[in-house]
Amino acid sequence: MHKPVIVIFGMGPGIGSAVADAGDPEALSRALATLEAAAGGATVLLYNAAHIKWKNLLEETAQSLVEDFRVNVAGALTAVRAVLPAMQLAERGTILLTSSLFATRPVAQFGSLSIGKAGLRSMAYSLAEALKGTNIHVATLTVQGQVRSGDPRRSPQAIAAACWQLHVQKSGAFATEVDC
Repeated sequence: MHKPVIVIFGMGPGIGSAVADAGDPEALSRALATLEAAAGGATVLLYNAAHIKWKNLLEETAQSLVEDFRVNVAGALTAVRAVLPAMQLAERGTILLTSSLFATRPVAQFGSLSIGKAGLRSMAYSLAEALKGTNIHVATLTVQGQVRSGDPRRSPQAIAAACWQLHVQKSGAFATEVDC
């Protein structure tokens, strides 16, 4: 058995073992194949990529919505499809999709992101249903506000603890959504 491997999609300092545009399925698939060849199959997938912009939904175009959807939702599906075979072979795995309050309480000024987070939440529930009865846990971590140091529910440490709790849940008792 190989060491556990976590694949994190997002951006920020210290992230960058393999870099790809989450909205480019071919580049994303290549980056994941490179990671798998170097480290082995993923044990955990944490998809936290999003195209975030302050723009009223009425100012969006069909093209801009589709471009954002490619990162906010379709990229997650590409990532899941890339890591799933190794998880199925190992008969275990955790897929965590980060969402936000916009999934259930959309905001016009973040219209495209609101649509994306609702889609990502729906994807988590659909994937959880599709993988029910396996030892592959799919869940959405819904962050109900701004991430802030010192916040007991939404600090980076609290969110990491929530991710860990989802990862260690036993098969048959998997939660599909946790709010932070």
